[in-house]
Amino acid sequence: MSKSGQNKSLWIVIIAAVLLELISVVQYYSTRQILSDELERKEEMGLRMKAIVIKSMLNSAKNTVLDHLWDVT
Repeated sequence: MSKSGQNKSLWIVIIAAVLLELISVVQYYSTRQILSDELERKEEMGLRMKAIVIKSMLNSAKNTVLDHLWDVT
């Protein structure tokens, strides 16, 4: 193989390696963003569920107090 053929092959390998690294970087940041969004969505859902439970408990306590007021009067 001639010197220019070896240089051409080397450049092809270097370009392929750089492209592979660029693809890896794009995949990394895309996956990181997707996971971050999913985690945030799950945390929001968990907080909403806790808020619903707390609201239900407060309503139950309120109704219990109102029932006892009716019993007292």
